[in-house]
Parts: sequence; structure tokens; C-alpha cells
Amino acid sequence: MELKPQSIAPGDKGSGKLEGMSALITGADSGIDCAVPVLFARKGARLFGRQGRDSCVHQSVGQQPVGQRRAHDAVASGPVWTPIHPADSPPERIKHFGKGTDMGRPAQPEELSPADVFLASPACAGFVTGMVLPITGSVGP
Repeated sequence: MELKPQSIAPGDKGSGKLEGMSALITGADSGIDCAVPVLFARKGARLFGRQGRDSCVHQSVGQQPVGQRRAHDAVASGPVWTPIHPADSPPERIKHFGKGTDMGRPAQPEELSPADVFLASPACAGFVTGMVLPITGSVGP
């Protein structure tokens, strides 16, 4: 694999935006699902993890009355460079992976994790509820 997934975001400094908060991280342990916990911890959150993502669950929990709700939003990503792609795809497919986006390339995991911090932070997204935020590398849906 020539291009390696970048999940650590070394240029991002901790801000305390998530200080004292807990976060349930759903998903795997590489790519985006590595970048998000790294950034959440850097912002001060306590982390818990489980497998699987379900946008319907995010939307239904987001419909609970605001006083009872916990932040339950999601990021829907376009093509993201993770270790899974070279392992599961032929080289010809990898060569063109992400080229169909307006950016002309797949995202790095560390480029998507700030969107999760935005949705989790009451200071940034206190009025956002049940949102699935598309981060696709293209304009429009």
C-alpha cells in the first residue's frame, strides 16, 4: 500500500471542547474509527466503544425531547482511505478509488474526525439533533 491512512492528526491541538463528556464510539478500530477516538480524547472526552453504525438509530434518538436526549448524530462519509481497501480490492480498483469525488481523491480519516467533534460539542452543535452530516468530498448530495 503506497498511501497510508492518516488517523492521528498530529497538527490538531487539544481544545477541551469535549471536557468531562463521554462518547460512545461505534465502528471498527482503524481508519475513521481510529481517527475519531483520537480526536475526541484530545478534546477531553471519556471514550466507550462498540461495533456497528446505524443512521436510523441516530435519527430516532435525535427525535427524543431535547431535555432527555444525548448527542446522537452521525457522519456519513464518502470514500475514505483505510487499511481495508488495499486488503480487499484489486490494484486497478485502488488506483481509481475516490477519483469520482469533486476533490479527485479519497479522504484521509483525520480529515473526517473534526466533523464528529463538531457534532459532539455542545459549544458547536448545541442546536443540532438527529443529524447525519454528509462529508463526501463533493458538492451536493
